[in-house]
Amino acid sequence: MILEKVLMGLALSIRYAYERLNPFEGRGEVPNWMLQIIAFESKLQKGEKVVVFNTSNNIEYMFYTDVTAYPYVPSMPVLDSLIENGFQLFFIDENEVPIPFTPW
Repeated sequence: MILEKVLMGLALSIRYAYERLNPFEGRGEVPNWMLQIIAFESKLQKGEKVVVFNTSNNIEYMFYTDVTAYPYVPSMPVLDSLIENGFQLFFIDENEVPIPFTPW
């Protein structure tokens, strides 16, 4: 009787571990925002000073790349200051594509 309970507990533990790990299922699709970040990073030179604005994935940009990212659009004086300090500025459009900022 005790042996049956031990075997049942062991069998349930193995079953739950198997269901949790799902060893035969795929890892899933890579999200579109991740593909955009990877493509953006491949276009950058190492050591460039880059700031990205207007992205909903600002934490992900800063985690996966060496850029600073913000979820908002700053004022023109802030943009002018960043340009004067040698930063490249990018804005994310509605399709999650980074567009370089060029002052007029």
